[in-house]
This record gives sequence, structure tokens and C-alpha cells, in this order.
Amino acid sequence: MFFCCTKNKNDNSYLLNFTLNNAYIINDSDTVSIQNGYFSDSIIDGIPPHSSNIFFIDGEIGDTLSSSCGNWSYVQNPNTTVEIWFPNNVISDGTYNYDKNNSVNDFFIQIRNNIVFDSTAYDYNFISSYEPLALTYSNSFTDYDSIGVDMAVLKVENSDTQSSEVRYHIETSNGNIIRGCYIGNLDKFKYIRSEGDCD
Repeated sequence: MFFCCTKNKNDNSYLLNFTLNNAYIINDSDTVSIQNGYFSDSIIDGIPPHSSNIFFIDGEIGDTLSSSCGNWSYVQNPNTTVEIWFPNNVISDGTYNYDKNNSVNDFFIQIRNNIVFDSTAYDYNFISSYEPLALTYSNSFTDYDSIGVDMAVLKVENSDTQSSEVRYHIETSNGNIIRGCYIGNLDKFKYIRSEGDCD
């Protein structure tokens, strides 16, 4: 169960008036399917201010997803991921907003496509390359100036049922508009992120 009330007063919900099912679309032309949805309210060793997250992927997580020194524990590696983080560990139905000019936001998001994993080393499963599509924070691995999120709006409905619905509209600094919708069960998982001694 997840329920909270941290919605922004800005009302951009009109941007979510579109028809799409378990997919996201880029500039109304390229559609990418995402079959599975997951929710976690237990990020162990997470990066503040993130306390919970929703993941949409075309792979499989299972009951636990761990990330340590770039090594991922997916049951089935995804080709694409939509990763949404919230500053609270519980989430309610409602509309949430992100604006790059605000010091406090309702959520953060990252979208990656064409993910390639390198599993040649024994017992390791690294992401060797991917196409970044949207990111609400900068890092040293992507061209943030081109795919940074300028604004985004997200709506959660039926959060405590097997037919949860999450819609999102994203506008990035390179002019792309990404819209997506997931309808279905959000399987709960434990997210363990560790960046200790990686030598």
C-alpha cells in the first residue's frame, strides 16, 4: 500500500489527456512498450532525497533489485526503463509536478532505452551502454544539457489495486516530449543500492 499527499499546487494535469497503454511515446512517433510495473518503499542505502520509487520496465525485477558497483540483479534484463523516485516513502492518488527551476519537487524521473548489458564476467551483470532519454538530475555519464527535464507532470490513480494507472508527460531541454502510461499491477520489491568499495 502506498498513500501520501505531497502534490504541487501547479495544475498541468491537462497534459495527461491522451490514450496510451503500457508504453511511452517520443514526439508522437516512436512508441516503446513497458509491460511490467514495480513499486518500492524501502530503498536501502538510497541517494537522498529519494525514499520510494516506481519502475516500469520490459524486463523482470523479482522481489529484490540490488545495484552494487554497477552490477545489477535483474531476473530478466530490461531493454528500457522508466524510473520514478519520490521524496516520501508512501504515495497517494493525485497529480505530481516537476519543474527544473523549483528547489523542491514532487518527484524525479529517468528514462533509458536500448540498454545493453555485459554479462561476460562471471557473476556480473553491468550496463555497458544505453540511450538516455530524460533525466531530472545531472551526472557524469550523460549529456544532461540535451536530455535534462525542463518540466514534467505525473498522475497516479487506483494506487492500491491491481489496475493501478500512472500517466506522465515530460518535456526535455532538447525539445522532446515524452508521454507514457502504465495500467496494471505494481509489484512490490525491495531496492538495495550500494556504492561501497568497488575496487
